[in-house]
Amino acid sequence: MRVEQLSIDIVGLAGACSYALDCIEAEFVNVKNKHGKRVAYISVCMAKYCAIQGDALQDLAICALLHDNALTQYISEEVQKYPDTDIKNDLSENKTNMHCVYGEKNITKIPFKTDISNVILYHHEHADGTGPFQKKWNEIPLFARIIHLADVIDAIANNIKFRQEKWDKCCEFLVQQKGLLMLSGGIDSPVAGYLALKWGIKIDAIYFEAIPHTSLNAREKVKTLAKELLKYTTDINLYVVPITKLQEQIYKNCDSTYIITILRRMMYRISEQLANKNEQLVLINGESIGQVASQTLNSMRVINEVVKIPVIRPVACLDKLEIIEIAKKINTYETSILPYEDCCTIFVPRHPVINPKHEKCLKEEQKINYEQLIKESIENTMIINIKDEEQFSDIL
Repeated sequence: MRVEQLSIDIVGLAGACSYALDCIEAEFVNVKNKHGKRVAYISVCMAKYCAIQGDALQDLAICALLHDNALTQYISEEVQKYPDTDIKNDLSENKTNMHCVYGEKNITKIPFKTDISNVILYHHEHADGTGPFQKKWNEIPLFARIIHLADVIDAIANNIKFRQEKWDKCCEFLVQQKGLLMLSGGIDSPVAGYLALKWGIKIDAIYFEAIPHTSLNAREKVKTLAKELLKYTTDINLYVVPITKLQEQIYKNCDSTYIITILRRMMYRISEQLANKNEQLVLINGESIGQVASQTLNSMRVINEVVKIPVIRPVACLDKLEIIEIAKKINTYETSILPYEDCCTIFVPRHPVINPKHEKCLKEEQKINYEQLIKESIENTMIINIKDEEQFSDIL
């Protein structure tokens, strides 16, 4: 007797079940049809910002599709027990609690590839511990947090009683968490961008070039790195800032041991001005403590002092091998090691200062008209919008 293996499209099956449940649910509560699929779509979109991929992304999609799998089950039981109950207006915290309990049990036989324990059970919990089970942020699985937020967004957006101004405020909050990544062609800054995206910070990027000292190949290299980061976000504005004149003036007029320190201070000033102009709340870079002369603690302090904007350094306490491991994981390593120099690797002094002094930096900067040069660089900045064309039809 020949035995054939049965193949099942588990995501498609979950989608079909979700749609059937949604049709019934729409009869009971104030929710439009296809609620499960919308929550799944929103969840998958948010998951990209948390660097969730592969099997984990598929499992999240299934959980989101079936997050309310027991709601109609519980409501129908309530109707049978209490036929006079107005279900639409009586979905109490206890009912929310119970449909989560039932729902968690219902999915135990689904062949998930990752651990989804308590995702359905805690998908109505609030970060402050005011949910039905009174679990706080660190006790709630990441998938449950994502689904809960997606659930709330969909419920708000599809409630005819919800005022437009409140929805606008929600949208404003969700998009305002943005930072400006100082993206070079090296190994560290793309990893820093990835780690920032992983924690929900949407990013744009800034790249400094000094043509003809740097090449167009170097710019293309940075664009390729930005495209790799699109796996975790939807679009990135890449600000290409020409600093040839500025860098040449520093090289010709300033103490050679301070060239890199002064250049970095200029980059910070330019980045802050562009960030403030474009409503990016923080700067993000790939500085790792002690890795090069400009990244000693004293150098970082002297460089950082020229800006007021917060600076996030996600790889600051990682060693090079740890950074390389992440770079290989996110597929930026091979691009980063291509031999195209950026403006931080040209005109490098033989003995760069590792303990720069504040007063000395001010003295060296007085030798050049840096404010005018910065203004010219910003005015000639080119913006390249790098978009994600990928759709989620293969997942949902």
